[in-house]
Amino acid sequence: MTPDITVYTVILGDYDNLRPPEIVEPGVRYVCISDEFYSCPPWELWPAWKPYKSEARNSRIPKILSHLFFDSEYTIYHDGSFVLKEKPSVLVDTLLSDSDIAMFRHPCRSSVYQEAGVCEREKIGAGPEMAAQIERYRAIGLGDGLWAGGFIARRNTTSSANLNEMWWREFLAGSTRDQIALPAAKLITGINIHTIDADILMDSQIVKFAWHAGFIDKGDNYAFEESRGLRAKKQARLMQLCI
Repeated sequence: MTPDITVYTVILGDYDNLRPPEIVEPGVRYVCISDEFYSCPPWELWPAWKPYKSEARNSRIPKILSHLFFDSEYTIYHDGSFVLKEKPSVLVDTLLSDSDIAMFRHPCRSSVYQEAGVCEREKIGAGPEMAAQIERYRAIGLGDGLWAGGFIARRNTTSSANLNEMWWREFLAGSTRDQIALPAAKLITGINIHTIDADILMDSQIVKFAWHAGFIDKGDNYAFEESRGLRAKKQARLMQLCI
């Protein structure tokens, strides 16, 4: 019997193209939380809640706070820029046997300090919030450990819920780069993260990377342009009729 599993993703602002998983497992629920009108079986479309001006903050609400959206025994989250390659039941059996949460190691860096340095140099989510956040983490003695946020397998337990909510508090108090807030939440809650020792972008047997939709000439994004244009026309017409 298939375990009680929800696979979900979040796509706001048409940032990614929604693709079906490579393997659709019977009994598993697939949910896309979005502010767009997608039709892509087996995905169910759920409307996104957007209380913040920042789309980065809004998109992280269901990503981080999974226990407040789903009652399933297990959840598997992946970014909209990934396609799930493996059966969800296999993933929960192999990844969550010794922990309530599993994530990939960060493919490029090993600490929040390295990550913050790159964000500062590339001007990605950097600013006073990140600077203050990093100083707080130095003060509490946060050491090495950095995970990629593009895939999260979780068992729905009190321990994982505690991590989620601490992660959320650290995220709201800091920058919009959620991976910088996670190691502090792990340290504070003491939870064990099963670290998947593979490059999430290059050599994963679990997910396949797909370019963000804005890179029209990358990967298979060109094949989505007609449907994206049609959605834009429909949404524009709705705006005319409803506002």
